[in-house]
Formats: sequence, C-alpha cells, structure tokens
Amino acid sequence: MTRNLPKLLTCLILILSAHRAFSEDHVGNNEKQNLPLIKNYLKLMGFYYAPRRNMRKNEPQDLALIRNHFKLIDAILNIPEEEIDISKIAFLLARDIFSDLDLDWEYGGFIKLTREVKDFTGDRTDPEQRVRYMNTYLYRKFGIGYAKDDYQGRFPENRYIHTVINKKVGTCANMPILYIAIAQKLGYPVYAVMGPQHMFCRYLGLERENIEATSGGGWSSDDDYILDLEIKPETVKNGYYMRTLSDRELVAEMIVDHASFYYGRVIQEYDLGIEILHEITRLFPQTPPETWFLLGQLYLMKAQHIHPLDEYDNRAELVARPGKAYIKKAREMGLNPPLEYDYWKKPQPSKLRAGG
Repeated sequence: MTRNLPKLLTCLILILSAHRAFSEDHVGNNEKQNLPLIKNYLKLMGFYYAPRRNMRKNEPQDLALIRNHFKLIDAILNIPEEEIDISKIAFLLARDIFSDLDLDWEYGGFIKLTREVKDFTGDRTDPEQRVRYMNTYLYRKFGIGYAKDDYQGRFPENRYIHTVINKKVGTCANMPILYIAIAQKLGYPVYAVMGPQHMFCRYLGLERENIEATSGGGWSSDDDYILDLEIKPETVKNGYYMRTLSDRELVAEMIVDHASFYYGRVIQEYDLGIEILHEITRLFPQTPPETWFLLGQLYLMKAQHIHPLDEYDNRAELVARPGKAYIKKAREMGLNPPLEYDYWKKPQPSKLRAGG
C-alpha cells in the first residue's frame, strides 16, 4: 500500500484538477450541470492520465494508446444528448492531439470568456439582441477573426477550440464550435448546421436565424448558403446539409474531423480512424457525404503504406477497394468537389444577385 501511495496521490491530484476545470463552470441560467454529467467527463479525463493502467498484459505501449484513443471516442459518442457539453468535448479532443495542453488552464480561459460575454449581454431575453451583443463582444471587443494564412484549416491548431481563444483566429472547423459552446453555456438555443465543407450556426426561433461564425456573426439566408456553397437539392432533401443538428450530431461531426485529420493524417493510425468513421456512419445515417469520402481516403492512405512482398502481393489492392467504393458512394450522395485553395478570393454568387 505504501509503495502505491505516490501513484494514488498523483491520481487524486489529477482528478481534483479535472473536477475543478470541468465542473465549476456555471455561467448561464440553463447550465446542464448534474452528477451524471460530471462523472461522464471525469471518466473521459481518465483516458489521458492512466494509459498504462489500461494496458493489457504484455501489450506494447503504442497499442495501449491506440485502444485508449478509441475508448475515449466511444465514451464521448455514448454521452446522452441531454448531458452533452460541447465545450468540454471540444477541449478533450484538443487535448487528444495537443498532449501538452493544460486543460485546467485552457478551459478556465474559455469560462472566463463566456462570463465576459454574459456580463456584456446581460439578462436580455430578445434573441436578436442576444446575438447582436454576443457578436459585438466576440468579434469587436475580444477581436476574433478568420485565420487568413490558413483558409482551409490545414494547420492542426486552426481546427481546435483553444486556438480561437488564445490567438483570436480560426476557421469554420473551430469558430462555430466556440460560438455554439458559449451559447450553450448561456442557455441560448444555438446549434450547428452543415454545408459542403462548411459549418455555420443557427439560433432557433430567430427570424434571421443563421449565424456565420467565421464572418463576424453575420446573417445569410438558406437560399444564399445553397447558392454560394453550390448545395445540390437532393442533399438538402436527404438531410445531409442545411438541417439543424442535435448536439450529439454536432459531436459526431467534430469526431469525424478529429479522426480523419489527427488519427489519419497526423499519426497515420489508419485502422483507428477507419473504425471510428465506420461507427459514425452506423450511428448517424444522415452524416454528410464528406464522412464517406474521408472514410474512403483513409482506406486509400492505408493502402499506399502497404509495401508488396512480391509481384503477386495484392494486399494494397484489397485495402483500396472499399476505399474507392466509399468515395464513389460519397459522390453519389451529392459530394461537392474539394474547395480550390484561393476560393475565398472569388465573390460569392449571392452578393452578385440583384439586390444582394
């Protein structure tokens, strides 16, 4: 027992730190704070602090960490809708890729910003005023803007929530997440909406309900988004795009981005990314075509890293086959071509219309 005391003390300190960062964050009137929620997020914190404890006998450390990654994602996907906290999940995913991220410090910064927004917005109940005041604080006073050196979010830091707070820049991969996370803390009914290779926000019950988090919180109509993003009618009809997502569906989209980018491209754990994206397509049948395309890409990247043993070795071809099928499926669902690198320099069609 004495021999294990340092380990027990270390675990206790880490759990107390996690509890401080992830449970003492009440800032809004409708904060969804309850015991099951706290237990869920403390459990998720444990995946970072005890990878060796979860190792199987004689299992290499790297395999244990891979299992840990999957267990983390699986645990997140199993959080009930009513207990989902977008901010906590966003920071946990950031901590997954940035191993030196101080969650206590970073999450404290998020809570500080949220309280500042609340103080500036006051007790206003009119949805339009809430949005105006929130936009004024975030984009004018705090100074958030788009990362003009990385319009497509190719740098890892521009895909995760903490960067928007620390550097005051972001992309459509993390700016809407921050906006929704703050709104959720304040009790505002703001949710995510997906378009082709894009995410924006929607305040339910507001006449001009769409919020473009990457452009000062400005408004565009559904018709404008459909025109500018070249959204095909069948993708709207089938619910892939332009539909208000539940919090759980937003979490799924965050995980798709995390699994394909971090697990696939950064650490090249293709099987892990493939397994997670398969789980997403199973749990969320209305996931956008991009999910199937990214799944196909992971198969193709895995195939490229298979070195044939001889001229008869067709393992790479067998791995690539389902990848090609999933990419074909994505295109049949209405997938748009990848954005051109300088797409942002071109005027939006909705602004060229008469009266636009």
